[in-house]
Amino acid sequence: MEHKLCRTLTSGELTRLQQLADPTLTVNQARMVLTALFTDAGIASPAVDARLLLAHLLDIAPLELVFVGDQPAPAGLVEAARLRASRIPLQHIVGTADFAGLLLAVGDGAFIPRPETELVVDWVVRDCQEHHLANPIIVDLCTGPATILCALQQALPAETLIGVEQSAAALGYARQNVATYAPQATLIHGDVTRGSLLDTLADVVGRVDVVVSNPPYVPLATAVDFEVTHDPTTAVFAEDSGMSVIAGMMPQIEALLRPAGRVSIEHDDSHREAMHRLLEQRGCFEAICTHRDLADRDRFTTASKHQ
Repeated sequence: MEHKLCRTLTSGELTRLQQLADPTLTVNQARMVLTALFTDAGIASPAVDARLLLAHLLDIAPLELVFVGDQPAPAGLVEAARLRASRIPLQHIVGTADFAGLLLAVGDGAFIPRPETELVVDWVVRDCQEHHLANPIIVDLCTGPATILCALQQALPAETLIGVEQSAAALGYARQNVATYAPQATLIHGDVTRGSLLDTLADVVGRVDVVVSNPPYVPLATAVDFEVTHDPTTAVFAEDSGMSVIAGMMPQIEALLRPAGRVSIEHDDSHREAMHRLLEQRGCFEAICTHRDLADRDRFTTASKHQ
């Protein structure tokens, strides 16, 4: 697979790549060189990335590395290290992303799942349990590679799970992940901001228990990390200070939800007031609440449709 490189390696980093090409290098030695290389490259978790990359190349679980430390370093190490040091996302190199204990297929054209979205999943699971919804109907708008959909299927005995995604590339990964983790779920190729989506979802209009979404919400002018440039732009950024997609899908959310149905939308940490205002202006939502992530930033907002 062709990868778009984010940065040029320094002379010091190129020297470390040469060290990785040594045919006498062991797994333990490679791990040390990788950690140093990734530290120099500014990667946030160099030791973790070194461990995960080696485990992938050796086709073993990361915990098994302790048993193969004296074995020869794996084939393909130099190229994989070069890609990661160039700030290609680790998930694109290994082809999977860990989310809520699931290994989801990802790659070019699919948004890489983020840990903070697990909080959204946790809220939906807890909310369904608290409201004694034995077999809820759940719709995931902007499902991407079916991240939320798969995690919910593993945690809930949902009667109906539907994911909607506009990107054909993301849907390709979603189909792989649904086949593995949520075979009863339905995937729909559609635009969540268009009212015509309701025609496609006619069978569940007015019957949905929970609508959940992790839409594109980063304001256009926002500076992002190297790795984020590998996510599809349309899955990350949105116009109108990041609120255009969220505002555009509100009429569909309102129509889909049953009375007392719930909605949970992930958003930028600058969107709290805009989210509350948007939901209040619809005139049909109550119990509007913004929840914080583990870094104490506003991360997603929930609400209930009036009875």
